[in-house]
Amino acid sequence: MSGVFESWLTRFHNRQRQRHAMFDHLGIDIPEEKAPACFEELRAAMLACNRCRNLEPCASWIAQRQPGTPHFCPARSALKVLKRATPTRPQMHEAAE
Repeated sequence: MSGVFESWLTRFHNRQRQRHAMFDHLGIDIPEEKAPACFEELRAAMLACNRCRNLEPCASWIAQRQPGTPHFCPARSALKVLKRATPTRPQMHEAAE
């Protein structure tokens, strides 16, 4: 594999990991049956993250557990839609003793 391609692929994987970290940070988990309806937002988030120049601030945002999506995030609007499309999970209650 050529050096340029290897470098490009490494950057792509790093950005993919960061996007997944932001999804986890925001609690985004689109069920498979809802994915087709969210295709445009998923695509927009992927493209925005792949083109983003704010990797370090984004990583810091996630690491510091800042609430929501950063104002500088080019995928912000898509992430908000995806967050709303994520079903809420019922809270687990401990059994009474």
